[in-house]
Amino acid sequence: MKQKLSCFYILLFFISIPVSAGWQRPVTNYTRHTYKAGNQNWSIQQHDNGWIYVANNKGLLEFDGVEWNTYPIHNAKTRAVKVGHDGRIYIGGMEQFGYFTPNRLGGLEYTCLSDSLSPNVNVGVIWNILLDGERVYFQSDRRFFYWEEGIAKKIDYSSEIYTSFILRNKLYITSAEGLLMLNGTLTFAGLMLMSKKEKTLKAP
Repeated sequence: MKQKLSCFYILLFFISIPVSAGWQRPVTNYTRHTYKAGNQNWSIQQHDNGWIYVANNKGLLEFDGVEWNTYPIHNAKTRAVKVGHDGRIYIGGMEQFGYFTPNRLGGLEYTCLSDSLSPNVNVGVIWNILLDGERVYFQSDRRFFYWEEGIAKKIDYSSEIYTSFILRNKLYITSAEGLLMLNGTLTFAGLMLMSKKEKTLKAP
């Protein structure tokens, strides 16, 4: 039995050689003591220039391949980051969302978009950021906010939003109701709805 196991492990070793030999890129792990920020990272994006941006508990992390920088957003924890087509770094977190742009000193400057909303609007936690042409969506727990032509607006939803994505210029969400799509009246129409006992397919 031992001889059979030995032959098996030797054979497995030789089979794995071509696979491991094909991977030539080194993997580097960065601890929070290296990037000097929070221990939780929620979202990551890469800019066209190769720089890395991360939504961290302490704010937006920026890595140029050599140095790390941290940019807070009004001292709030961040949860989502997205590099825009316009070069802006869109960011969202606890009760706020906005974007970063480069300043004259080589750093980043934050502009808070959620400050333009009515004071009685509850932003919640921004979990996802989506791009659809010139429109930028910020998804929170139970609603969407979108930024277009210099104006921030909201789209309410009746229950918790699980996930969201853009497909062929259409915004989709999943929730306890099932799969839904944003229609032209800024409301969500059901595509695949979930009943309590079974899944049923219904037309929008």
